[in-house]
Parts: sequence; structure tokens; C-alpha cells
Amino acid sequence: MSKELHRLVGRGDKAAVNISSGFDPNATPSICFIVDDEPAICHFLSHAATECAAMPESFSSIKRLSVGLSKRTPGLIFLDISLEGSDAIDGIRMLAKSNFSGLVQLISGADRELLNDVRHVGEQYSLRMLPPLSKPLDPGTVKEVFGLLRSETDAAARSEGEAPLASAIDLKEALQHSWLEFWYQPKIDLRKKMLVGAEMLARVQHPVHGLLGPNTFMPTADKHSLFRLTEHALHEALRSGIEYDEAGFHLRLSINTPVSALMQLRVPAVVREYHRGRDNWPGLILEVTEDEVLDDPGLAHEIATQLKLYGVLLSIDDFGHAYSSLARIKALPVSELKIDPTFASNCAVDQRNAALCQTIVDLAHRFGCLACAEGIETADELRTLQAMGCDCGQGFLFAPPMPKTRLIGALQQRARHARIPRPSTPALSTANYGPRHRLVSH
Repeated sequence: MSKELHRLVGRGDKAAVNISSGFDPNATPSICFIVDDEPAICHFLSHAATECAAMPESFSSIKRLSVGLSKRTPGLIFLDISLEGSDAIDGIRMLAKSNFSGLVQLISGADRELLNDVRHVGEQYSLRMLPPLSKPLDPGTVKEVFGLLRSETDAAARSEGEAPLASAIDLKEALQHSWLEFWYQPKIDLRKKMLVGAEMLARVQHPVHGLLGPNTFMPTADKHSLFRLTEHALHEALRSGIEYDEAGFHLRLSINTPVSALMQLRVPAVVREYHRGRDNWPGLILEVTEDEVLDDPGLAHEIATQLKLYGVLLSIDDFGHAYSSLARIKALPVSELKIDPTFASNCAVDQRNAALCQTIVDLAHRFGCLACAEGIETADELRTLQAMGCDCGQGFLFAPPMPKTRLIGALQQRARHARIPRPSTPALSTANYGPRHRLVSH
């Protein structure tokens, strides 16, 4: 299971997470709670936490965990599914009621199906559930989990007694003070094993709290701020496309946008301005949610058709989540269906998830679109999706979101390492991907 690290933030959050292969001894320790009634497990995880520059605290029951949470907020909780006088479901309900925003790592000696069912309950409560770990615990896998905790900038920034940041950051304020920035998550052609694009993901670089993901500034955003964010993203995507091209990498970028903003933004005019005289522009993908498209399919069809004239394609994000009418989706000129990461996660062993993924892949191809899976975390998931005929994919197996300069640097480094002329779309071998074989490892 050493390969199974969750995409985190899920689609609703998409926080900037980087899986590190090491730890900075001078860094502020992150806080970890261990909830298990087996002293040997608590000792093992506490020792691993200390080695990984994290501060551990152990609890034998949900009641004691609740008391601990009233004093300070950890970035990670190891949670056994069977406890002294309680169980993980009780713990999940308590964490949801407490608005816990950190990572939850289930551990148990129970069978995988039960573990995955408990994980699903946590996801239903919008908790950030990592793939479960089976006992006996593997030291290497545990270290990777702590690596994920260590890279959580906002979790590392929390100190004892500090309240969660989610309600403290306002998108309007971030826009006014130019705290907004965009990170890029590579997008891979699963058939050709080539890098073909990247999705832009919004971040806020706060002067006090550091780098923050969308879960801290999107839930309370007003319509005007969302429009300004979309406008900013559009201009940034067009500028960045030129920068990537000038660096030798022909990437089609994707941005998330509400349908309501597309008419107001005059996208065709903006595209013409940026790409006048550039015949080899790879184009742009606008990702819209399934439910928004279906609110007004006639308008969505009109917008998608016009945008296609300018090399701008429409993608339906989180497809399958809204259980939409297939007849209405069929009528839209979309270029891509993006498989919700909750379906792609664990699809190599979860037959229900695998069936949903295969259905969406087949549906996309029947509609003349590409199928793109998000949240690919393991080599087994990759092989399963490839066997299904899935066209593209994103996920931490390949690379986490990262700043533009880091992505360009990583691509240039790989091109130099290959000792061949830099291709317009660098090949990324996915045959041996694991924790040490990602596009970027730091």
C-alpha cells in the first residue's frame, strides 16, 4: 500500500500538496494524533512521527480524542476502526461535527472491503480520508504518510490553540492584495505516456498563514469575486501558455470556470489578443461542472460552439457526480469528460469504482470525447485505467500541483537528463512510477 496516498483535498479543495522524500530538521514540527487502543501500535507510530519531525499524541478512545481536539488541532489523525468502547464511525461523526480539516488515516487488521466502507463514510462527511492502511503497518508507507503531512503548509503553520484558517481568508481580500497565484498539475496522455497539458489550480500566498488551498477562501466567495478569479485565471493561462511554448514545451492548459462567467469574459476577444500571429497555439480547456452545464444546456452549447472556433475546448469536470441526464450531455459539443477522483481512487481493487470508471470511459468515447481520470495515486490504478482505454490522467502518481517555474525547471531537467533534443511534448515513462519516480519529488 506504500503507493496509495490520497489526492487530498479532493475535487472540492485541491490544496497544494507535495510528497517529500525527506524532512527539514529545522522546520516547525507538525502535530499528529494517534487513536488506537493497542500500546504497541501507538509506540510504533509515535516513534515514526518523531523521526519524521512530527509531534505525536496518543489516545485510546474517541472520548479522549475529543478532549485532545479541544486543546489543539493536528494535521493528521491515525484512526483505528475498532476502539475501546467505540469505533471509527463514532470518530468520523465527531470529527465532522468538529469541522476537522486535517488528514484522516484509517488503520486496522480488518479486511480491505470493510476498511474502504469506513473510508467512504468519512468521505460522505467531507473528511479528507487517506487510503486505509492494513496492520501490520509497513514502516516505509507510514513514512510516506508523514511526508504528506509535512508538506501540508497550512497544517504545519498551525500551532497549539490556533483556530482553523478556513474562515479567516476572504477571496475578495486576496484579490485586492494580489495574494493570488496559480499552481499547475501535469496532465498525462495515458496511451502515449506523454505530458500533454496541465491544470491550473488557484492558491493564496498569505503574508501570515503562508500557502493556502481553495478550501480556505472559496466557500465564502461572492459571485463578483469568483468572476474576477476566473478573469485572472484566463489571462494567466494565456500568458503562461506562451511562456511554456517559449521554454520549448507545447502544453494545453486547463482552468476551472463557472459557465455564468464565460459570456461576460468575452473569451474569444481575449484569446485573439493574446495569440494573434501564433499559429501553433495548443489551445485552452475550460473545465465546467456537470450541474452548471445542465442548468442551461442551450447556452452551454452556444458558448462551447463559439469557443471551439478559437481553439478553446469545453470539459465537464467531476463527471458522474451530479448523475445528469445523458441525453442532454450528448447534445453538448464537449471535448472531454473528467472522471471524478472518488471513482478513480482505488479502482484497481474496488469493483464498484472500476465499473463506474469503465462506464464513463465508454460513454466519453461514444460521445466522441476524451476521458480523463483525476486523482491517480498508484501504479495499479494507472494500469487499470489504461486497460479501460482511459485517454488522460492527473494525480500524485505523476506529480502534485506546483508553481509554473518549478514545472518548467523539472521538465528542462528531465530533458537534459535524457540527453536528447527537448521534444515539444516531453515523454514521461509511467512504467515504473512509484513514490520515487514522480515528475517532481520535492
